[in-house]
Amino acid sequence: MFSISNESTCIESVGDYMKRDLEAGNLNPSGHSVGKRPSHKEPSGNNTNAPRRRKKITERRKGHVFAVNVDEIFEGTQSHESYGDGPMKLKGLDKFDNCSSYGLSDEAHKILVRKEIEKLVAVATQEAPYLFDSKGLLGGTAEQDFLDMANLTDQMYCCYQIIKHDTAQICLRNMLESPDRLEEIIDEFKQSRQVLMSRYETDKDRVEGAQAVALEPPARNRALYHAMVDYVLGSIARLILRSAAGSFWIKRSIAVLALWAVKLKVLAVDPSTYAQASISTGEDVVESLAGQQAVYRSVALLKVRLKPEEADREHETLSMKINLKADYFEECFLFRWDLAGLFRYAMFSLVDLNKLGKGHSMACFEECTLVYRTGLDGVLTSLTQDRFRSVHYSSETADPTYLYSAFRLMLETLECIQKRNRENHASQGSRGGAHPTQQHAAGATIKWDVVVRPGVRNINDGLLLYRMDDVISAIMAECLAASKIANSVANMVRMASSCAREGDRVVPFDHPPRAFQGMVHIFTADCVRQKMKARELNLDDTDVEFVSDSPLRRGIRAGTNLNRHHPHYSAKHKSATTTETTSTTTASNTTGGSSSGNTAGRTRKMLSEYEENRKKMDSWVIAEDSITVRCRLYVIIVISIAATVVCAGLSVPFIIGERIPGVDPFQITTFTWVLTAFSVLLAKSRYVSEWPWHHFLHGRIVCKSISDVQEVTGIQAQMILMYLLHGERDNILTTRGPYNGMFIRKQGGGEGGGGGGGGGGGGGGGGDGFSIDIPVKLSTMLASGFIVFKVSNETGEHLICQDVRKGADSQYISPDTKQKWLAYKDMGPDATDERLSDDGEEEEEKEDQPRALGDAKQRTGRPERDKVFRLKEQEFWWKENLGVYVHDSLFG
Repeated sequence: MFSISNESTCIESVGDYMKRDLEAGNLNPSGHSVGKRPSHKEPSGNNTNAPRRRKKITERRKGHVFAVNVDEIFEGTQSHESYGDGPMKLKGLDKFDNCSSYGLSDEAHKILVRKEIEKLVAVATQEAPYLFDSKGLLGGTAEQDFLDMANLTDQMYCCYQIIKHDTAQICLRNMLESPDRLEEIIDEFKQSRQVLMSRYETDKDRVEGAQAVALEPPARNRALYHAMVDYVLGSIARLILRSAAGSFWIKRSIAVLALWAVKLKVLAVDPSTYAQASISTGEDVVESLAGQQAVYRSVALLKVRLKPEEADREHETLSMKINLKADYFEECFLFRWDLAGLFRYAMFSLVDLNKLGKGHSMACFEECTLVYRTGLDGVLTSLTQDRFRSVHYSSETADPTYLYSAFRLMLETLECIQKRNRENHASQGSRGGAHPTQQHAAGATIKWDVVVRPGVRNINDGLLLYRMDDVISAIMAECLAASKIANSVANMVRMASSCAREGDRVVPFDHPPRAFQGMVHIFTADCVRQKMKARELNLDDTDVEFVSDSPLRRGIRAGTNLNRHHPHYSAKHKSATTTETTSTTTASNTTGGSSSGNTAGRTRKMLSEYEENRKKMDSWVIAEDSITVRCRLYVIIVISIAATVVCAGLSVPFIIGERIPGVDPFQITTFTWVLTAFSVLLAKSRYVSEWPWHHFLHGRIVCKSISDVQEVTGIQAQMILMYLLHGERDNILTTRGPYNGMFIRKQGGGEGGGGGGGGGGGGGGGGDGFSIDIPVKLSTMLASGFIVFKVSNETGEHLICQDVRKGADSQYISPDTKQKWLAYKDMGPDATDERLSDDGEEEEEKEDQPRALGDAKQRTGRPERDKVFRLKEQEFWWKENLGVYVHDSLFG
């Protein structure tokens, strides 16, 4: 079971007071801090020379015991009554998530909040898997059952919009002095207000179906709604506890979830009336937004009214008050802002509001999360494609910690469902009853393949889900393991760390094992039927694959011809390559596919080659417009041969003397010297156009292009391109054409490429830049950390290239968003037909196999028939994400 625990730290016996203070940075067995760390200016008894204890950067998972203090969390929900840690406290502050306007007294609210805290703590700390339980109120997985799930989620979404609207009102009244947050708050206010007005202020005589649909009978709807709220918030609480340690982090997070649980259930009593009440109170806020020019008026008046002799003391006192008040509202807002991202994503994994109420099926969707490695150094990268075909991707270093926690929770849930299915099957079989499939059709399937640690791989090719309870549990487990959730939790931990008090640090859990990577894919039966129908009608697009079926899952070697592994490849080529499997992207990429003995041997050989090439490339000196490669052995050989010939020529006059009549032996010496000099010049200019004598004598060669590096080192061009692309943010190389469209720094100071990613200060000054004179294959792009999607809009189909390389910021791309894309626009209908019919296996077998210096059999050219997709930054919007582009192509 998942168990995370603190490691005890060594504490010196210097009195109980010092002992408590030393322990203040960690969690005690009750799960909360026991004291405050003294400042460095405070005396610490006789232990003045004691070494400072090193702060823990991460917390170990193994052995950690979850023990959360309910009273502390409840106190966090009442911080509006008294806020502040020092002698100065503020009282009577505005209360967030207040229900007094919706018929619930403060005393009753406190009672309900404590009950919700107790439920959340019990769920979050339990070691057993957490599954959704409808108490039999939801049945199988028919269309109506999926519709019931969607309607319940829609009710929760509408009630949350009221919470969001109320929160934004409080922030707008009290946070005008925080202009950096003001734009976010106004956006929240506008969005929630727009939703509430479209749902609850429409003309009921003319518009039907705007409000959320309640299930019948009302008692069933109420029980299921409460169960759904409890399960979603409880699942988030479980992830929170397993993401980082620290009483401040746990107290504030669960406090907000408990307040939301109460308010979501109160608002569900009469959402229409309460929505209109919230809209009405927001009218005053709309009018007050016009007065934002006087943001700092109180501070300006303060300086005028103070007496000179009291200015310093009064200004300091009032500034403390202003800062403390600002801290309260900013802290409350930031925790709700980050938790709202988790809550919204969880809700949208359960329902597609764009289809609800419009006659579309709620039982047709699929979602997938993939964790894989890129580059020679194996950077962990995560990619999620949701039910809307929107994509979130990240290679940020903090995200794997939270992905690992979520994947372990997910595996616990799925294994529990799998075990229960087996037990039900066995019990039905022993009684001679019907198999569950005969009672309810499997409405959904979930597949996973996860390497949790070295040598331990958890894989299932398809767990059938027969009950809606299991579908909800599986969707929530897969949702919380999404890349976007991990990135949001990482941001939340950073925010909490900045807000935490001294002695109450937020400590993330330790990083996942090096071998960790995985895939989870959930899809419905309707989705499978829809794909099969499209395939029968030849309407499916063979250029693209869903994330779970893309080459990213299997791993890719730079330079691989992806057409050889394409499922729609011709039978001739397919039969010729039945024993071929895709190699791994990095030295540790083992996700997907079964391995035969032959494949294992080839993989070991490939890994050895990767490691050897990595060591060679790490020794390069990458300048702004060149790559300097050490070739001391080659220079030594050339100089040694030249010296030998010169010495031999010099000895000729002494050996031959006058034995050959009419021949001056010194002419032979001169001839050998001239021949040696000519040979050295040839050797020096064989591989690069310019090789200064200084660099030559020091055993260094300055390469100005990919072809130069390839010829000098013997490393394949695609491997070199992968190395330069993946590590571009770690060097200062400036590139030039003809095939440098995906690089960030380009000649002349222009920046672009990389999917709009930042990094690097441009420039090439007056230099020529390093020439990317060989186009990049699609497999090299993918192995480097790029992802290529095929999208469509009213003008046609386009390719967009997204940068997930090391150092890139995480991004969330969705339809109908106009922005700049690194793209190739307007693909013709025959853009990929020619490449698909190319002789794939011949191309693969004759792929560039460059040799080291001195080998004249190298091939550096490319077939002229291959079309190169020129990538440029272009601003446009797209309507539909068709999938990951998988056809073998060249990019530049």
